[in-house]
Amino acid sequence: MTYHIKHFAISVADLEETISWYGRVLGFEPVSRAYLDGPRSEMVTLSNGELEIEVFRHDETIAIPPERTDPDTDPQVQGMKHICFACDNLEKMIAHFKECGVDFAMGPISLGESRLCYIRDNTGNLLEFMQ
Repeated sequence: MTYHIKHFAISVADLEETISWYGRVLGFEPVSRAYLDGPRSEMVTLSNGELEIEVFRHDETIAIPPERTDPDTDPQVQGMKHICFACDNLEKMIAHFKECGVDFAMGPISLGESRLCYIRDNTGNLLEFMQ
Protein backbone atom coordinates (compact mmCIF):
# COMPACT_ATOMS: atom_id res chain seq x y z
CA MET A 1 0.00 0.00 0.00
CA THR A 2 1.33 3.44 -0.92
CA TYR A 3 0.33 6.64 0.82
CA HIS A 4 1.53 10.21 1.30
CA ILE A 5 0.64 13.22 3.40
CA LYS A 6 -2.32 15.13 1.95
CA HIS A 7 -2.50 17.86 4.56
CA PHE A 8 -1.77 18.79 8.13
CA ALA A 9 -3.88 21.03 10.34
CA ILE A 10 -3.07 23.87 12.71
CA SER A 11 -5.09 26.15 14.96
CA VAL A 12 -4.27 29.83 14.99
CA ALA A 13 -5.27 33.10 16.61
CA ASP A 14 -5.64 35.16 13.42
CA LEU A 15 -6.64 33.64 10.06
CA GLU A 16 -5.75 36.62 7.88
CA GLU A 17 -2.32 36.99 9.46
CA THR A 18 -1.71 33.25 9.04
CA ILE A 19 -2.80 33.26 5.40
CA SER A 20 -0.39 36.12 4.78
CA TRP A 21 2.48 34.47 6.70
CA TYR A 22 2.22 31.08 4.94
CA GLY A 23 1.91 32.83 1.57
CA ARG A 24 4.86 35.17 2.08
CA VAL A 25 7.17 32.67 3.77
CA LEU A 26 6.26 29.32 2.18
CA GLY A 27 4.24 30.10 -0.96
CA PHE A 28 0.90 28.66 0.17
CA GLU A 29 -2.32 30.13 -1.23
CA PRO A 30 -5.90 29.85 0.05
CA VAL A 31 -8.07 27.44 -1.96
CA SER A 32 -11.20 27.19 0.20
CA ARG A 33 -12.82 28.76 3.21
CA ALA A 34 -15.76 27.64 5.35
CA TYR A 35 -17.31 27.99 8.78
CA LEU A 36 -17.76 24.67 10.58
CA ASP A 37 -20.66 24.70 13.05
CA GLY A 38 -19.63 21.53 14.93
CA PRO A 39 -16.18 22.70 16.01
CA ARG A 40 -17.29 26.37 15.94
CA SER A 41 -14.32 27.26 13.77
CA GLU A 42 -13.58 29.06 10.57
CA MET A 43 -11.34 26.91 8.37
CA VAL A 44 -9.18 27.95 5.45
CA THR A 45 -7.36 25.41 3.30
CA LEU A 46 -3.99 26.60 2.02
CA SER A 47 -2.15 24.84 -0.80
CA ASN A 48 1.27 24.97 -2.41
CA GLY A 49 0.18 22.60 -5.17
CA GLU A 50 1.22 19.33 -3.54
CA LEU A 51 0.55 19.86 0.15
CA GLU A 52 -2.38 21.46 1.95
CA ILE A 53 -2.67 23.02 5.38
CA GLU A 54 -6.03 23.21 7.11
CA VAL A 55 -5.99 26.34 9.24
CA PHE A 56 -8.59 26.61 12.02
CA ARG A 57 -9.56 29.65 14.05
CA HIS A 58 -11.95 28.63 16.81
CA ASP A 59 -14.55 31.08 18.10
CA GLU A 60 -13.00 30.82 21.57
CA THR A 61 -9.37 30.24 20.64
CA ILE A 62 -6.87 29.36 23.36
CA ALA A 63 -3.23 30.41 22.97
CA ILE A 64 -0.61 27.74 22.30
CA PRO A 65 1.17 26.80 25.57
CA PRO A 66 4.76 28.12 25.71
CA GLU A 67 6.26 24.63 26.05
CA ARG A 68 4.76 23.71 22.64
CA THR A 69 6.73 26.50 20.92
CA ASP A 70 10.17 25.25 22.03
CA PRO A 71 11.71 22.21 20.29
CA ASP A 72 13.45 21.25 23.56
CA THR A 73 10.31 21.19 25.74
CA ASP A 74 7.67 20.22 23.15
CA PRO A 75 8.42 16.45 23.40
CA GLN A 76 7.26 16.57 27.04
CA VAL A 77 3.70 17.39 25.95
CA GLN A 78 1.72 14.50 24.51
CA GLY A 79 0.31 14.85 21.01
CA MET A 80 1.53 15.67 17.52
CA LYS A 81 4.81 17.55 17.50
CA HIS A 82 5.66 19.34 14.26
CA ILE A 83 5.84 18.94 10.51
CA CYS A 84 9.22 18.55 8.83
CA PHE A 85 9.81 19.91 5.33
CA ALA A 86 12.69 18.45 3.33
CA CYS A 87 14.67 21.00 1.35
CA ASP A 88 17.63 20.78 -1.00
CA ASN A 89 19.38 23.95 0.25
CA LEU A 90 18.92 24.72 3.94
CA GLU A 91 21.22 27.76 3.88
CA LYS A 92 19.12 29.32 1.12
CA MET A 93 15.94 28.62 3.14
CA ILE A 94 17.51 30.20 6.23
CA ALA A 95 18.47 33.30 4.23
CA HIS A 96 14.88 33.54 2.93
CA PHE A 97 13.50 33.13 6.45
CA LYS A 98 15.78 35.90 7.73
CA GLU A 99 14.62 38.20 4.92
CA CYS A 100 11.01 37.44 5.95
CA GLY A 101 11.73 38.14 9.64
CA VAL A 102 10.85 34.58 10.66
CA ASP A 103 11.18 33.57 14.33
CA PHE A 104 13.90 30.91 14.66
CA ALA A 105 13.39 28.34 17.41
CA MET A 106 16.57 26.28 16.87
CA GLY A 107 19.50 25.89 14.56
CA PRO A 108 20.76 25.37 12.11
CA ILE A 109 22.28 22.27 13.67
CA SER A 110 23.75 19.03 12.37
CA LEU A 111 22.07 15.72 13.12
CA GLY A 112 24.08 12.88 11.65
CA GLU A 113 24.44 13.67 7.96
CA SER A 114 21.49 16.07 8.00
CA ARG A 115 21.29 19.77 8.78
CA LEU A 116 18.10 21.22 10.20
CA CYS A 117 16.46 24.23 11.77
CA TYR A 118 13.17 24.91 13.50
CA ILE A 119 11.11 28.04 12.97
CA ARG A 120 7.86 29.26 14.48
CA ASP A 121 4.95 30.43 12.37
CA ASN A 122 3.03 33.57 13.32
CA THR A 123 1.10 31.65 16.02
CA GLY A 124 4.10 29.77 17.43
CA ASN A 125 3.56 26.41 15.71
CA LEU A 126 6.89 24.64 15.18
CA LEU A 127 8.04 23.89 11.62
CA GLU A 128 11.21 21.93 10.89
CA PHE A 129 13.29 22.24 7.73
CA MET A 130 15.89 19.56 6.96
CA GLN A 131 18.50 19.01 4.29
